[in-house]
Amino acid sequence: MSGRTRAGNAFKISPAGVVTEIIDATADGARADLGVPGGIAADAVGSVYLTGGRSNNAFKIEFDCNGNGIPDPTDISKGTNKDCNANLAPDVCDAIGDGDFDVDGVVDLDDHAALTDCMAGPGQPSRPSSPECISACLAAFDFNGDNDVDLVDFARSQTAFGLVP
Repeated sequence: MSGRTRAGNAFKISPAGVVTEIIDATADGARADLGVPGGIAADAVGSVYLTGGRSNNAFKIEFDCNGNGIPDPTDISKGTNKDCNANLAPDVCDAIGDGDFDVDGVVDLDDHAALTDCMAGPGQPSRPSSPECISACLAAFDFNGDNDVDLVDFARSQTAFGLVP
């Protein structure tokens, strides 16, 4: 993307995704105005930009879903919060549950892959490939609340497969 960007936030965005405050109306750090908004763009790491329609300027929009003052991508990359389901939002902000591990609104093959990673058997603690993701595994796949992910939970996930939780 061409144009200059600034490292900090230009907007404050609530956990619901609402712009609550414009921090810098000149977001490029050189006091150049955005002008008329032209579009929205995203880069490979999930950063979102509001681009100028008549300028080469862009606002970098950084989400902070948990309101801790740290942009979500930084929260995740520095390990302040986990993103076990790789949806670019800290897990503390996700409503993980009912078999929808990636919180995309449907129980599908992506969730099934996560289920197989979380499954350990009756009475056995979940051992996902990322040990810090045990609580996310239980939140998504421990349908009967017995603190394990086993064939009982697998059967329940099959019932939910293809449904919106």
